[in-house]
Amino acid sequence: MNFIRIIIFLAVITPFMSVLSGCYNDALLDAVKEEEDFIAPFDVEVAESDSWRTSYFTISDTGRTGAVLDGDDASFINMPHERNFSERHIANGGSNGDDTDTDDVVDDNVTGLTWLKCTLTGRNMADNKDDCSGTNNTLSWSHANETCANLDYAGYDDWRVPTITELFTILDFDHWPLIDTAEFFIDNESAAYTGYWSSTSKLFVEFNSNYESYDVNDYAWIIYFGGGGVWGVNIVDLKEKIVHDEDTGTTTIEKQFVRCVRGRR
Repeated sequence: MNFIRIIIFLAVITPFMSVLSGCYNDALLDAVKEEEDFIAPFDVEVAESDSWRTSYFTISDTGRTGAVLDGDDASFINMPHERNFSERHIANGGSNGDDTDTDDVVDDNVTGLTWLKCTLTGRNMADNKDDCSGTNNTLSWSHANETCANLDYAGYDDWRVPTITELFTILDFDHWPLIDTAEFFIDNESAAYTGYWSSTSKLFVEFNSNYESYDVNDYAWIIYFGGGGVWGVNIVDLKEKIVHDEDTGTTTIEKQFVRCVRGRR
């Protein structure tokens, strides 16, 4: 009798298992894998010593000096690591027709990351001017990643769009905008609603309005260097990379500024 029950159970459950297994196709696995770049940057490693923590790599103090409340970040100046940037000028052979032109980068001596001094000026275009006098232009998320990946600049070809956590490391809450534009990142864009792309993505999968199918919306994190601080203004936001309006048939591509990075992953 037990054997017959097992046979009946298998006969009933097998079709359901087939349906369920069909849900886990390559597309879903690819989507899950893509989500890893959203989750990983927020991993936090606590050191054996309670004197400091790191978001999976050493970071510097935010630079804030004006305390708002007792015990906030400004109460612990340069703890654990003082901010420490330096600029390098690498000869490029006069690629812009001027032997004095150089490829300029900014090294973060705390995180080990190397940044472009200047914002990208367009698709597959980097600014070689020491004063970053080129005209900055926004790019779509895909063109931003393509441009950084294809960039051969300052003798390096391993540039990429930074993760959201890496962008956090050049925020400086003692400056306005929230980055050192006086010495290192002199051309940083900081107008309202003007941000910089990160490579960190986020997929939202949800029922559409008629609850008959799923909508998949693809977002990426950006940072606004002209916002933030202690007043609760957002410095980070999610932007949908491509928005398609089914009613009008129009497609809008989100564009933001880009500063490539290389080094520690």
